[in-house]
Amino acid sequence: MVIGIVMDYRDPKTVLKFVDSLAISYPIVFGSKSVAAQVGPVSMLPTTYLFNPAGRPAAYKVGIISRKSLEDFMRDYSASGAKNPPGEPIQLRSR
Repeated sequence: MVIGIVMDYRDPKTVLKFVDSLAISYPIVFGSKSVAAQVGPVSMLPTTYLFNPAGRPAAYKVGIISRKSLEDFMRDYSASGAKNPPGEPIQLRSR
């Protein structure tokens, strides 16, 4: 599941119009620095966090991420048996 968290906004209505114009099909929520801190560090936007089925952070990527990178990670992560320690997400590299 994908959830978009909007971090930089002044007017929620403007954000919703933008989301509608792009036909984004996943849920969008309004966040803040304190909300983001509950997930992990967000030093730059966009930052993507991927969670395993148990709800623990599995990986993150600072910057733009491609669909191929996401698909490759999910395939490799599933095949590896999730070897990263709990609570220590790995950093995805651009491919």
